[in-house]
Amino acid sequence: MKKTISRVSRIAAPMMLVWVGMLINPSGGQADDGNGCSNATLRGDYGFTVTGTTPTGPPSAPVEQFVGLALTHFDGEGGLTQPVGVSHGSISGDSENATGSGTYSLNADCSGTMTLNLTGKTPTVSIKLWIVVVNGGNEINTVVRTPMPNGTPFPAANLTASHGRRISSSDK
Repeated sequence: MKKTISRVSRIAAPMMLVWVGMLINPSGGQADDGNGCSNATLRGDYGFTVTGTTPTGPPSAPVEQFVGLALTHFDGEGGLTQPVGVSHGSISGDSENATGSGTYSLNADCSGTMTLNLTGKTPTVSIKLWIVVVNGGNEINTVVRTPMPNGTPFPAANLTASHGRRISSSDK
């Protein structure tokens, strides 16, 4: 009898651990362990906090620190819109014109790229970002690669990162 219970417990215990793990993380690890992401992983509205440094004008202009917030909608098909984007710079002050649209592409390992065209700025600024999606698609970490003011041949000096969290998964 003891041998039968021992054999059953050797099989049942690992199965219970898998089952409990799936209850804790129903996505089955998607976007946590780098497996299973696609553009469809990002769907809905995300709230972002943004921090970093950015130039206040053309080269030789001072670089300032800034903080910001944004609301971004991801369509699940590689498109995005940013209807709200605000920031406060240590030199330039408040700005409410970081709005626009763009595209994104996610790899199976949940890393990817994103382009955001800030059409609310004059001139329009195109920002290229590296992104990593975590927590089953509920969170996004970004780092700005190259903000390129349209019409300029060189990227601006910029060290910016952001963190976004899903606030709604509804389609719009």
